Amino acid sequence: MPIKSAQILKTILLTVAMMGLPVSAATDPPSPAPPVLQPPGKPYIDTGFMQEFKKFALRGNVVNLAVAVVIGGAFSKIVTSLVQDIMMPPLGALVGGADFKHLYINLSGQSFATLEAAESAGAPLIRYGAFAQSVVDFGIIALTVFAAVKAINSLTREDLLPPAETPENILLLREIRDSLKSNDRTRP
Repeated sequence: MPIKSAQILKTILLTVAMMGLPVSAATDPPSPAPPVLQPPGKPYIDTGFMQEFKKFALRGNVVNLAVAVVIGGAFSKIVTSLVQDIMMPPLGALVGGADFKHLYINLSGQSFATLEAAESAGAPLIRYGAFAQSVVDFGIIALTVFAAVKAINSLTREDLLPPAETPENILLLREIRDSLKSNDRTRP
């Protein structure tokens, strides 16, 4: 389906409008922007799309998430190496010397000597060995994340934190309250 120039223009105008920028039709003569009326003493706050996005992107949680994604990518490489190079070879030896990466079911009916030969021939394959390895990867990552979250939660539990010191004004108000209560009881 060919894209018409009217569709492109409509999409551009809609995008610009979503960003909070002023839009005028091409046939309208250019006009000066109307003055922004502000209440005295209050600064003008731009609430356009880009301003909201900037506020969102620079919020601490987003930056922390970006750092977590980068560290997670590096951690994923470590876990993959742990599974492929340390855990799977002994497991493969227990199963009969099989390398899990090379275990597959050939659906084509032809016989192939290796997984690489079957893949290069374009045969339909079920690579259950690679799947098993991915499951082990996931298990290790999930267990590590669970342990990390549990450790962080144990450090930030409120019952482990010392109680906050009561401010002096609250202590004075309590003394006054108690004094008034004791005076009420002593009156006949």
